Parts: sequence; C-alpha cells; structure tokens
Amino acid sequence: MSASLIEHTPSAYDYPLLIKHLLHTPLAVAPEQEIVYRDISRYTYRTLRQRIGRLATGLTALGVKPGDTVAVMDWDSHRYLECYFAVPMMGAVLQTVNIRLSPEQILYTLNHARADVVLCLNEFLPLLDAIEENLETVKTFVLLSDGDAPAEQRHSPITFSAEYEDLLGLAQSPVPPSTRASIVATSICLLLLCSTSMPGEFPMSQRPWASSRSTRVATCRRAC
Repeated sequence: MSASLIEHTPSAYDYPLLIKHLLHTPLAVAPEQEIVYRDISRYTYRTLRQRIGRLATGLTALGVKPGDTVAVMDWDSHRYLECYFAVPMMGAVLQTVNIRLSPEQILYTLNHARADVVLCLNEFLPLLDAIEENLETVKTFVLLSDGDAPAEQRHSPITFSAEYEDLLGLAQSPVPPSTRASIVATSICLLLLCSTSMPGEFPMSQRPWASSRSTRVATCRRAC
C-alpha cells in the first residue's frame, strides 16, 4: 500500500458511525413516520428523539453516570429502542438481558456485568424477585409496564425508584444526551452469557463485527 493512500485514509471517513447519527436520516427525511409497538404505543420519530432525551435526563436524576451499567429486561418494545439510544449516548453501558435464559444464568450476567440499574418489565418480576437477594451491585430498579397499574408490583418485595413513564414525564428536558458522550459505539459481546458494552478501544483482530474503517468501538466492561 502506498504512503499517499495511507496518508489520505483518515479523511476518507469524515462521518463516523455514531449511535446518534442513526437518527439523523429519519428526522430529516420522515420525522412524522410512526413507530408502532403492538396496540399499545404509536408515535413519530420526532417524539422518539424527545423521549430519548427525557430518558437520559431521568436516568441521570436517578444517579446514573458515565461508565455505569444499565440492564434492561423487556421485550422488543419502544422502551427497548429508547434505551438503546439513550443509555450509550449518555456514556453509560447498556446491558441487554436475555430473558430467555434461566434465572441462574440471568443472575450471572447481571453480576458479571456489574449492573448498577435494572429496568424490568412487570411480566418478569417473578424472575427478578427470585434472584434479587443475590444481586451484587444493583442499586436501583425501574419498573416497566404495558398496563396502568401492574398487580405484580404490589406483591414484589423489590422497591422501585421509579416507573418508566413517570420517569420520562418528570424529566424536564427533551433534548437528547450530550454529544460528548455520544462518541460511544455499541457492540454486543460475542460470549454466550455476556451482553455488555462500554466506551473504549478494541484490537481489530478481536472485533470482527466492526467496520475496518471504524476508529472507536465498544468493548465488554469485563474485558471478556
């Protein structure tokens, strides 16, 4: 490879693959296009942008800081989509919990990732109740619900710091998270039982999912 080609390679990619950039096209081309979750939620990309900002503001109010791990136990919902953007963009680590694992395996992944916050759908509360006493690092729980007042919450021994929609409603700023933290790219650890991501560098030989032109990627918090 010639020296001139190597010299010009950095300038060949002036628009890095950042999570926030995934929102630019729909907001510019189709801001009123709707995002639909079952028969429960329907809103536009413009509203999605606002909800992402409100979620980041709400999580910050709960004490989430850059580098903290936020675990999500939910179906593939609109909330999941919002977390996928908001958590990494505020510099935190998004752990996507595989709810189809056994309780013992889920406990292992939460402790292995050193989760600080767990967002849990009310449908999975019995599972979370079964492992709550053995969670090593979780300090905060947020309740997710597809209904108005889940009966499971009244019977759960877990104390929730907030309900998801209330958390977004209390957030005053709809502005998306700081672009300083949004240099984070998200990747999922290739290990079977680990699903974490965080800011950092990763050797090219160990990140086969990344583009050869990527300059910043995410790496498992536990360096696994």
